Amino acid sequence: MKQIVLALTTFLSLSSFAQTTIKGTISDGNDDVPFSNIMIKHSSKGVLADEKGRFSIEAKSTDTLQISNLGYRTQEIVVGKQKKLNITLKDYEELAEVVVVAYAPHYCSKSYICGERYRCSSVGVLIKPRYIKDKEQNEIMLYPNPSKDGIFNIKSNDDFSDVKVVVADLTGRIILSSTYKNLDSNVSVDLSNQPSGIYIINLQSNGKTIASKKAIRV
Repeated sequence: MKQIVLALTTFLSLSSFAQTTIKGTISDGNDDVPFSNIMIKHSSKGVLADEKGRFSIEAKSTDTLQISNLGYRTQEIVVGKQKKLNITLKDYEELAEVVVVAYAPHYCSKSYICGERYRCSSVGVLIKPRYIKDKEQNEIMLYPNPSKDGIFNIKSNDDFSDVKVVVADLTGRIILSSTYKNLDSNVSVDLSNQPSGIYIINLQSNGKTIASKKAIRV
């Protein structure tokens, strides 16, 4: 009897560590939400949904999936026995820019939302979302977007000088910062060494933000 119980316990224990393929689609209730990040919580493993919001990931029944996309509230789902997920993201916001305000490790031990004005990243950086009008956005183009090789080109209809390009990931971590004398067709952002995901490219001229772009690395 003890051997049977031991064998059953061992089987259940091994089953909880077995991985299975989880497939799903992501929408906002009306339309597909493309290029969302699907991460396994407390790990570096994740995938990027395609242009139709579809994804496939290997996970254990005890894993928790974190689904995020710029402008939507991050959603967490425990895998359990589910093999197919239809996920609806809510609370859309036209979040255009992420600005690093201060370094506050004592107040930002975990990633969380501090109301609507500030957010603390997991590395202890206090960041503030800023909203940019469409008119300002249309002055500068970012292409190709999405980018398969991680190279993004910047083109502007206006003449800007002393342009600073700052790139941040969704946690607010600055991964690239460069300054150019002029914003012309030769300016590009190289994210080829970064994983697939969504990044924010902020452009500043003479101390003022002239545009913020959502860049998708596939």
